[in-house]
This record gives sequence, C-alpha cells and structure tokens, in this order.
Amino acid sequence: MSTDFFIKNKFLRLFCYILPVFFVVCSLVYAVVIKKADVEQASKNFYFLVSDSTHIEVSAHVALLNGGAGYVLKNDGREYVAYAVYRKETDVERAQTCMANVGEDTQILPLTSGDLYFKTNEEKRKKESVLSAFFCLYDCISLLEQEIGRLEKGATQQSSKRILGVLKKQFAYLHKEYAELFPEYGAVCESAKTVLQKSIESVVYVTDLRYLACELCFSYIELSKTYSI
Repeated sequence: MSTDFFIKNKFLRLFCYILPVFFVVCSLVYAVVIKKADVEQASKNFYFLVSDSTHIEVSAHVALLNGGAGYVLKNDGREYVAYAVYRKETDVERAQTCMANVGEDTQILPLTSGDLYFKTNEEKRKKESVLSAFFCLYDCISLLEQEIGRLEKGATQQSSKRILGVLKKQFAYLHKEYAELFPEYGAVCESAKTVLQKSIESVVYVTDLRYLACELCFSYIELSKTYSI
C-alpha cells in the first residue's frame, strides 16, 4: 500500500514539473508562429440592435411585428434577438432611439470580425484571394444595407428587385469563384443567393432583407475566425 502511494506521489510530482514546461514550450512555439504570420488589418465593426428581453421566442415575434429581423444570434454563451444590424454606430443609435419612441427596450451589441492572420505557407499562398473574398462580401453587405434604407423610404418593388437582382448575381459569382478555395464562404454566398431569389420572385419585404443582413454580418464575423490567432 505504502509502495503504491510512493509511486503515485512520484508520478504526480513528475507531472507537476512537466506540465509547466509543456505549457511554456507550447507558448513559445505559438509565439513563433504568430510572429511569422502575415497580418492583414481587415477587421470590421458591426452593430446589432437587439432586444433587451431574455425571452427569445417572444422577442423574435415582437421584433417581426415591429418590422425587425427577428434574427437569433449567440455571443459569449447568450442568445440575442436582433432587430437589425448596422455598419455605423451613429445609425444603430438612431435606430435605438426610434425603437424607444415606440416603447421597445433595446440594447446595442457591437461585434468585431478581427484582423486576418495567415500563418501557414498554404494560407499565405492564397492570402490575396481570401482578402478579396472578404472585401467583396463586405461590399455586398453595404449594398444590401443601402437597399434596406431605400425600401424604408418608399422605393418601388420594381426598382428594388432590379438592385437585388444585381446583388443576387454577385453572390452567385462569389460562390462560383471562392467555393473551392473557401467552402464555408461559398456556402454563405449560396444561401444569400437563394434568399434573394425568393424575394425577387415574390414580394420584397424589409424584414426579410434585415434578416439576411444580420445573417451575412454574423457570418462575416464567423468566417474571419478561420484566420484568427
């Protein structure tokens, strides 16, 4: 019994010595990898206007009734229901004031995509293509945001469908161009193309476009994690 206890204590002490060394070695290796990585300052800020309530199903229903997206997103272990998403802080603050005027309590949830780190030789080889993919997606988000604003101001269905048709073709091109290089990115573009096609074939609703905008912005953030530290 005492021999077993002695052996176990010996191994425990040995493990306690080795573990810190292991972590130090891993940290040094990681630091070297990061130092050699190509870093591109491509971070983007997105401001989600979300419900103050923690009741997700009810909040989603209320958001839709008020013309919002009703988009459910997860961040830091909590779920939120988004009314809309904006690229500028001043725009989301203005929207929050409008919601307060109609008696809806909201909060602003700022999320950032982060810079892109290209660590391996393979990642560095396709860096320019990946950067181009992110820039194109952001431009599409910008165009969609503008179209949402036009519809809010009374743009006709015909003119809106014409612009959304151009945006749909762009997503189709991006899917074709980058699906093999960046499969997750290709899936996002394919989904957006399908959503836009449905809107063009029926009635264009602001709520649908707001939902798509939320989905694209959140996807942009998630996609950037592929090249995070």
